Amino acid sequence: LNAESVTLSFWVKSNVTGTYTIEWRDSDNNRHICAAYTITSSDTWEKKTITFAGDTVSAFVYNNSTCGNIAFCYGAGSNFTSGTLATSWASRNTANLGVGQVNVGAATSNYFQLTGVQLEANTTATPFEHRPYDMELARCQRYYWRTQAGLTNATLFVGTCPNPTQMWFSGTHPVTMRASPAVNYTGTLRGYHSSAYIALTSIVDNRCCPTSAGFVFGVTGAISGAGAVLYAPDGTGTLTFSAEL
Repeated sequence: LNAESVTLSFWVKSNVTGTYTIEWRDSDNNRHICAAYTITSSDTWEKKTITFAGDTVSAFVYNNSTCGNIAFCYGAGSNFTSGTLATSWASRNTANLGVGQVNVGAATSNYFQLTGVQLEANTTATPFEHRPYDMELARCQRYYWRTQAGLTNATLFVGTCPNPTQMWFSGTHPVTMRASPAVNYTGTLRGYHSSAYIALTSIVDNRCCPTSAGFVFGVTGAISGAGAVLYAPDGTGTLTFSAEL
């Protein structure tokens, strides 16, 4: 396997000094690798850098499963500390993931703070990449976005009624999505046309593509050729568009 090392960097602060452990877990293959680091100064931000070797036995599954779980430990019982710390990839054994770990939970006055966590496919940590909110939001919306909930009588989309049993709606996504998304809705939505409110049954056709949203609601009693508005009468209705892996 073409295993590649990755480097985890982060800033940590606690009033409990000593040894802490981290587990990187491949849940699909039930394997893990662990590492230890030390907080040396109480109440002081410290930067830590840990490099994990790639797993040459089992490959990560390329999907949206949990093969890349990283767990920061701040306290562990004997069932997690009685073995030998798994500093190389191995079949997951809970006894080997928290060996030597201090117990931040020993007193209610203790604390553990974490920030600036960054994982990179490399053996060297680079400075933390600070991205503005709008850039981070756009990167997220490439995979998923939803209309805003909580606004009473908010207009969500406009469209038309091609026949008495359908309302077609269309619009554009905030950003180009990764793929043609699935569209769903929750809460209460209504259609409005020709001074009449129309109850919606379900989304009967998804015509979305990566750049635009298009979908058809089933209805009863619509007027063919009339324009239509999709809105949330009580603020609970919202549409979701998902192009997750």
